[in-house]
Amino acid sequence: MESQGQSISSMVNQSLVTQLIEMGFSKIVAEKSIFLTQAKSIEPAMDWISEHQSDPDFEEELQIIQGPTPSSMTPEEAQRRARDLQLKLKQDREKKDKELELQREKDRIRTNKELSEAKAKFEEQERKRAIDEQMREKKKVQDELRQQQEILRREKEARFGKKFAVNEEEKPSEERINGALKAIKSLYPNYRNPGVARTCMATLRVYTTNILNNPEEAKFRSIKADNKAFQDRVAKVTGGINYLKAVGFVENAGVYAFQASDFTALQVGLKLLDEYISTLEN
Repeated sequence: MESQGQSISSMVNQSLVTQLIEMGFSKIVAEKSIFLTQAKSIEPAMDWISEHQSDPDFEEELQIIQGPTPSSMTPEEAQRRARDLQLKLKQDREKKDKELELQREKDRIRTNKELSEAKAKFEEQERKRAIDEQMREKKKVQDELRQQQEILRREKEARFGKKFAVNEEEKPSEERINGALKAIKSLYPNYRNPGVARTCMATLRVYTTNILNNPEEAKFRSIKADNKAFQDRVAKVTGGINYLKAVGFVENAGVYAFQASDFTALQVGLKLLDEYISTLEN
């Protein structure tokens, strides 16, 4: 779409933009989140991203309607002009979409709707079946490995006459994920640490869904360990790093990189995150 307004780049803190880009978000999303929240720190922008990442215009560039130069406008006026332009672009897009839909209606009449729906349903069932089968196989392997480790542990205890602790990394990924999230929830209750557990889990959910929704995007597979937002929201929270390791991240040279061969642990992580988040106090 042809540009109809002025860029907001000069009206946002570019150091905050850089932090968000390093977390895997686009420049458009980073600048928009900071501009619309008038953020002076990374927190309000991250909260805005968490709330709006499913919006249809999430990745659409935000501009200011032509008028006074950005430097002569108040933040409130700039926000109003930006929202006015975004509304106009949305209305133009909806109008074109309706025109295209009318044109496509003739084509849809000639298609076999029942066959298309049946095919889509079959493919969805096959996809779910494959995922379920993969998770069952992995659980079976993990259960067998855990049984073998337990047998070896008992043999060592019987031989040496003392108890041996189970290596944390030898536990099944689901058990490790659950343990990490349980630690976050129990160590940071809302009455004592307001918002800490929810912020940490929401950030972990962003990392998890970014990879699941964009499996071919390399930028979503790594997190800089010294990123300030990452440090404040995840690294400093007991259990945050353990969650990342449990779903497949490995720390190396100051970077946490996702190196798992499949996404099973991530899928389990997303499920448990949603369950834990739903139980947190507001």
